[in-house]
Amino acid sequence: MVTFRRLADTEEDLLETFLYLAIHQEDPTNPVSRSVLELPELATYISNWGRRSDHCLVAEVGGVVIGAVWCRMYAGQVTGYGFVDDQIPELTMSLLPEYRGRGIGSELLGRLFELLQEKGFERASLSCQVSNPAYRLYQRMGFETLRLGDGMRSWSLNSKNHSEPDQTGVGPGRETRVGHRKSRALALAKTRDVKLVLAHYCIECRTKLCCFISV
Repeated sequence: MVTFRRLADTEEDLLETFLYLAIHQEDPTNPVSRSVLELPELATYISNWGRRSDHCLVAEVGGVVIGAVWCRMYAGQVTGYGFVDDQIPELTMSLLPEYRGRGIGSELLGRLFELLQEKGFERASLSCQVSNPAYRLYQRMGFETLRLGDGMRSWSLNSKNHSEPDQTGVGPGRETRVGHRKSRALALAKTRDVKLVLAHYCIECRTKLCCFISV
């Protein structure tokens, strides 16, 4: 059974593990070194955790944390890849590989959306590579494309239903279970008055990037 709760103050070290898991590995046989977490633009996601604007929820199975979603705001410091402005918190989420594709991520997001709404936020940002299967999840939750680019270049797309080719490798027959049912998080994302923004993500400026904004 999966349960959800806030991250305890004594569990901050878990954030480093889940930040690394949030990096989409293009080649799992040749994973990115954990040393990339020392880069300022990645370290900023978890460094000096515990500020007033920092919020983290975790998913737990049998007393073991198997997933986490967190957000923070940036002002006058190194910002994350999905930074929009200093009034919009940026989200990060990841799960242990064996728990992906079960709808747990959408549940975590839905619960964080509720928390942000309670805190008075109307927007949040989130970064994702086009080749990451999670890209499809965000699309199903009502995001539309805002920008698409390579490396550090980006540009705007006006059409909500753009015709960008599928580069995720997740075809209709391989959708996660959240694509076959109206999950709690999906319903919340579509009915609540919370506007969400997905901004670009880049590791070593090599990958194709995408940005979304909600309808």
